[in-house]
Amino acid sequence: MNKISTLKKEIINVGRLLWDKELVAACSGNISLKIDNRNILITTHGSCLGMLGQEDIVKINLHAKAGAGKRVTMEKPVHAIIHKNFPQAAVVHAHPAFTTGYFTVRNNLSCLTFESKLLLGDVPVVRQNTATITNLNRVVAALKKSKIVVLKRHGVISIGDTLSEAFFRIQLLEDAVKVNLSARIFSQT
Repeated sequence: MNKISTLKKEIINVGRLLWDKELVAACSGNISLKIDNRNILITTHGSCLGMLGQEDIVKINLHAKAGAGKRVTMEKPVHAIIHKNFPQAAVVHAHPAFTTGYFTVRNNLSCLTFESKLLLGDVPVVRQNTATITNLNRVVAALKKSKIVVLKRHGVISIGDTLSEAFFRIQLLEDAVKVNLSARIFSQT
């Protein structure tokens, strides 16, 4: 198996994990993985991360304006700017329901567990006014403070040296939100 096929399998596996853990729904979210300083693999527009096939992941040049055959995700600009500005190889964009809902009405999260305080710290929130991420410079600035960023009323972006690292950070944030919500409910009973 060649390098590209191996990397595509990694993307497929993380897409399935995001789906299984309900961190994405339907055809939301996208994943990219740096091959080298010029090229990335990225999921296509309209692909379901829980049902990805090799054909749903395309190789694109970071510096080219056009995509590659099958339509590249509309979030290509944010993936490209992140890959150009950070050494991390993996970018995962997801739409975890509890995190998205929580940050729709709140601007920060009090991490209640030692693990979330240590591993997440203060998670930056970037205002989002459109269905496609347009505040690219704000996302980059926020990622310089934390390897995970909430896009208000939209979802999250996580970067990591590996796809697993980026995935785990999203999963941990979703768990931290659930702990926070359950603590609020239990404190009222």
